[in-house]
Amino acid sequence: MKINLYLLPRKFLKDKLKLRNIAKAVLAAEGKRLKELNIVFTDDKQMQKLNNNFFKKNYPTDIMSFLLESDYGEIYISKNQIVGYRHMLELIIHGLLHLCGFDHRTAKDKKVMAKKTLFYSLRFE
Repeated sequence: MKINLYLLPRKFLKDKLKLRNIAKAVLAAEGKRLKELNIVFTDDKQMQKLNNNFFKKNYPTDIMSFLLESDYGEIYISKNQIVGYRHMLELIIHGLLHLCGFDHRTAKDKKVMAKKTLFYSLRFE
């Protein structure tokens, strides 16, 4: 699987290979196969545009995930909202779980996603 990290904040450049390996491991553990994954770091202004265009919500969000085809995914993360490496890792894992079909529309779904995010973030911290 090809994993591209675009505009990764400078302070995390040393973690590029580790982040790719974590993404591969989470997807494999969840049984999701992708040919390509793009993780794009952007700013709140761009996130607000994406959120408005795709979800009709006119405010920035910290993360958005798109499964463009069954084997091609994209994750967008706002650099403005990252609070350290651990938080960035949790956002990436959260986005990966969305690509695997998880969501947080109900209280039960939120609990499952929170547990899985915590599990993987502790496993790969």
